[in-house]
Amino acid sequence: MAPTSILIIGATGYIGRHIALAAAAAPEAAAYALISKATAGKPERKEVLDQLRSAGVQFLEGDLYDHASLVAALKQVSVVISTVGFAQLADQTKIIDAAKEAGTITRILPSEFGLDPSEKTIQAFGELATLWNVKKAVLPALRASGIPYTIVWANAFAGYALPGLGALGPPVENEVTVFGSGDVKGILNNEGDIGTYAIKAALDPRTVNKTVHVEPPQNVVTQNELIALAEKARGKTYARKTVSAEELFEQYKTFDPSIRFLPYLHYAIWISGDSLQPLPEGHVSSVDLYPDVEYKTLAQLL
Repeated sequence: MAPTSILIIGATGYIGRHIALAAAAAPEAAAYALISKATAGKPERKEVLDQLRSAGVQFLEGDLYDHASLVAALKQVSVVISTVGFAQLADQTKIIDAAKEAGTITRILPSEFGLDPSEKTIQAFGELATLWNVKKAVLPALRASGIPYTIVWANAFAGYALPGLGALGPPVENEVTVFGSGDVKGILNNEGDIGTYAIKAALDPRTVNKTVHVEPPQNVVTQNELIALAEKARGKTYARKTVSAEELFEQYKTFDPSIRFLPYLHYAIWISGDSLQPLPEGHVSSVDLYPDVEYKTLAQLL
């Protein structure tokens, strides 16, 4: 059987790169990346472009905001994965419109590679409820298109969360910030593994019109357990500073808008426990779908 052609939109971004590399490494996939003329000409993108090209990712010229070029690119593939950033989430309807016109797309994965927030978290942060509606608006458009889709919730990125031992930010030196009691379980996943799970889900008929939660068992930990793992691996003891839910709410009000997402994520992961919500109808776990995937455990990553 010929490999399935997969186009990644946003392949030079943080998680997009990992998903494109995973597609290139999968024998059942042929990996493509949508690259605009502007991106191709940026010196700061040369390294990632070279990495993708060396891995076997093929480039298709096109732009999210140039409908004709987007349609032309989509006509050459059968699966499209969007990894665009927050500012472009609402514009994913352009991908859906182009996919309908192209007529070749058998699956769309929208840019949802993160943490599925509970209603408790959304409401606790006030205006975030309004912001989240931007992301939620994509799903009705997908359903209305009639094109099969799959959503992947990847939970926390280990590259962001591990240096601070659960606190998103710089590496810890002597003191760890602990959110709440430190006893709420979260899920931290290696970005390369997230790419692997995403490609598997994109090609899996069992995930059509479903949401896949990436939750490898050995990466489910409380923050206290994560700190203990690091202390054992590094042979040192960290001092601990506790930040309460109330303090996170205050941070959200006072932080610069560019980093206001940090207290929200810290609350969602380590206080509200949003990584391990009960799975509603239409949601499936990677544990059930892909038990044989060899993923990097937190103990290995520390």
